[in-house]
Amino acid sequence: MTAFVTIAIPFAADRLDLLQAALDRLSNPASDAMRAPLDADGSIHFMTLNAFVEEGGGHLLLEATGDHSEAETVARIAKALTDPLIEALAAAGVFVDATGLSSLLDRRRLKFGLGWFATPGLMFCGTPGLDVGRIRDEARLAEWVEAIIHAGTASTALATLDGVRAALRLEGSDWALRARPAAALDAAPTTSAAGLVLAALWGLAANFFWPFFAVAAAIGLWRAYVRAPESGCVSAALWGLALACGLSILF
Repeated sequence: MTAFVTIAIPFAADRLDLLQAALDRLSNPASDAMRAPLDADGSIHFMTLNAFVEEGGGHLLLEATGDHSEAETVARIAKALTDPLIEALAAAGVFVDATGLSSLLDRRRLKFGLGWFATPGLMFCGTPGLDVGRIRDEARLAEWVEAIIHAGTASTALATLDGVRAALRLEGSDWALRARPAAALDAAPTTSAAGLVLAALWGLAANFFWPFFAVAAAIGLWRAYVRAPESGCVSAALWGLALACGLSILF
């Protein structure tokens, strides 16, 4: 999996009964109308659709994991479940047609991160590289191997294992005997202590301290405009940067 998608769409309190009825029609566990299109897509691991109620209204919450980027996962869900999602959204008081469904969902997708305007959270997307196709292949493999074991007459565990391996090669399924590349197991890049410190400082500046730099830039421009004949643009900009660094340290 590579994407964990969370979409939150607000609805008014008087829409709750209509929305709940629409969700009930989709069934839990999911009906064939919901499950079959997602199975046919072949990249969505799971998806939930719930209504969460709060004072004065609530949110229709869609969560899903998929094998593509967040935007691509949203587009695939919108394509696979166009009619059920349009019906649920209409019950929530949000009216959209098939052409605008994907863009609507993507606009309401929460952007998780650690910055000032990001939604706090760390997304766990499961085992890296374990896509839907691999999961299905391994499920079929497990059933097939189990049948071979029960039908075998080997006297030892090693003989049984050798028999299974031979059967896999004979059937052209020896992919199961080869390790699949996994980026998560690659050697970590070698980075110096100074590089780690610089990376950490850049992360802090990019996520948390950038407002101070914006203020410094504004002050620097103001001083360059007002006092350019006295101090020059360069000194004014340096003064603003120094102020930004001081504010960053204080806060």
